[in-house]
Amino acid sequence: MVRRVIVSTVEWVIRKPKLEENLKEALTVIDKIGPQKPDILCFPENFLAAGMPRKRAADIANPIPGPITDKIGEKTREYGMYVIFPMIESDGEKFYNTAALIDRKGRVVGKYRKIHPTIEEAKRGITPGKDEKVFETDFGKIGIIICFDVYYPRVVESMVRKGAEIIFFPAAFPAQSYLRAIAWQYAVNVVSSIRGPGSQIIDITGRVIAQGSYTWFGLPPVISAELNLDRKRFEEDFNIKKVPAIWKKYGRKVEINLFRPEGALVIASNSEDVSLDDIIKEFQLEPFIQYIDRSERELKKMFESD
Repeated sequence: MVRRVIVSTVEWVIRKPKLEENLKEALTVIDKIGPQKPDILCFPENFLAAGMPRKRAADIANPIPGPITDKIGEKTREYGMYVIFPMIESDGEKFYNTAALIDRKGRVVGKYRKIHPTIEEAKRGITPGKDEKVFETDFGKIGIIICFDVYYPRVVESMVRKGAEIIFFPAAFPAQSYLRAIAWQYAVNVVSSIRGPGSQIIDITGRVIAQGSYTWFGLPPVISAELNLDRKRFEEDFNIKKVPAIWKKYGRKVEINLFRPEGALVIASNSEDVSLDDIIKEFQLEPFIQYIDRSERELKKMFESD
């Protein structure tokens, strides 16, 4: 059945010289977008320090959970939404470039620590994270990568294999071509949140369905789009011949788009009565990642003695 989620993402065009001033602006952004009831809102990487001179991590770090996430949690509770809130985290004597996931009840329910900080970040005291985490929300599974992580696609691959349906990308630069490639390669939705122009929402085919700009005319610097998470990509092999039977039985309840040059098709349920998983089981379809994995396993079996 249709699983619709409203995702919103921020373009941080504000530059204040103090952490507290940027936090106040962030709370104002949430107040402006909150009445639209997005399911989740993402802020950019370390945006609270966007207008400050570059400092040691220790100078701008805060604990998670802590006073900052408590204030954001008050807003998520008020508006009934999730927020991804990146900041520099202090944990004992270590410091991390972290994105906190705060749920609809105001609780910190997860945090992703940037696995690949830049050399300059490391010199300022940032410790690399270790875990390619996937977070369970009430609308589906999500992953988070931060900025420089985009150059290491195995991180995204690991998250997709763990079930991530949306990858959020809080960052200091847009990386638009990389993100479109990631969306297509791993058949995953991607949502970027940038310190500046260029935030995007990209579907599983690599198509940009929403894009921001600086010119927001007094409106909050936020873009939003609806994603149907009951939508997957399949290779033509072993799947394409089953399309006529699916159309015959379900008609408009199912949307099927063919991508002939890429040898792919995308199937989505548009019905409240039947889920895509039901259709996959009924017609013995094989989604893209499972097909790739099976191909690799079978080839290893066939040639393991060579």
